Amino acid sequence: MMNKIKVVSATSMVELESLAYSRGHKQIDFMQAAGESVAEKVEAFVDSKGIAKRMTLLLGKGNNAGDALVAGIKLREKGFCVDAFALYPSSESSELCQIQ
Repeated sequence: MMNKIKVVSATSMVELESLAYSRGHKQIDFMQAAGESVAEKVEAFVDSKGIAKRMTLLLGKGNNAGDALVAGIKLREKGFCVDAFALYPSSESSELCQIQ
């Protein structure tokens, strides 16, 4: 049996995020939660396959790169070897990405 994945359009995501921010949620908290969730999924996958705890991150300059950095930090805390390669200078990255 296949699991169905819900997909949200970019426009819908912007609307949902705007609504959340108007209700007091912070972008940095969403980034932290996204990165932690990715790290949990990666760890579960790696453990289930019995493969090496090694991860390589290719980072753009937007907030998704910040999500990836949070995931990488969490994975390092869990004993993974994590290499991160930025494709742009940090000065060109989003503010939230620079924070990470």
